[in-house]
Amino acid sequence: MTSTATSTATTSTTTTVVSSSKKFDTASVTKLSGDNYRVWKLRMEKLLTTHKIMGIVDGSIPRPAASGKDQSAWDKGDNEAFTAMILTMADEEVESISCCKTAHEIWTKLATVYMNVSGESKNMIYTKYFTLMQHQKSPVKTMIEIQNLASQLRSDR
Repeated sequence: MTSTATSTATTSTTTTVVSSSKKFDTASVTKLSGDNYRVWKLRMEKLLTTHKIMGIVDGSIPRPAASGKDQSAWDKGDNEAFTAMILTMADEEVESISCCKTAHEIWTKLATVYMNVSGESKNMIYTKYFTLMQHQKSPVKTMIEIQNLASQLRSDR
């Protein structure tokens, strides 16, 4: 794997070559820091779909039971997805998924942590909403943030 990196505090500008035929250009993927999970997830879904490995990540393509060409191809795709994900995550986030063995395990764990709509997370979202109303921002930015909070509350994941 070859990697070149120039990064700032929040943005990864890395192009990672995970095989001779595929490049994962992660330059436009802001590192996952927790607060930006929904945007990170959307970007990663598109990146992984483009490379035809999203099915491995979301679990819709299970690892073939029989060893051979199909299993090797699945393992390669899983490794590519795993690598792309951890390279687009802040160190603290990587630490939190360090026990995961597959890209699907990472995807599932992050969804559990950030998409949970328990009573506690709803209270946190409502707190963000009321805090948002006290800050002076442009009406457009405020409306976008309100829409994002409403989307989180409606989420059934």
